Amino acid sequence: YVRYEDFCEQKVETIGELAEFLDLNIDPKFVASICDQQASNKNARSYTPHGPNSWHNVPGLTRQDIELVEQTCQPYFGEWGYE
Repeated sequence: YVRYEDFCEQKVETIGELAEFLDLNIDPKFVASICDQQASNKNARSYTPHGPNSWHNVPGLTRQDIELVEQTCQPYFGEWGYE
């Protein structure tokens, strides 16, 4: 698992660990040079965290969607450091 917060704090290291896990070779200098580039137009999607549970306010999510995500993820919250 990769926590978003951990990835933001150590992008190159996280990508390196994932690459190693997947048995892929990467150039850490190249990764460092592009790791802060956004894949889509900055106006299209925000990648900035907005605090705990801010995802509940994502347009289009129903209460049922939110409950399903919470039910599915709840067993992992402690393991991921979200409790």
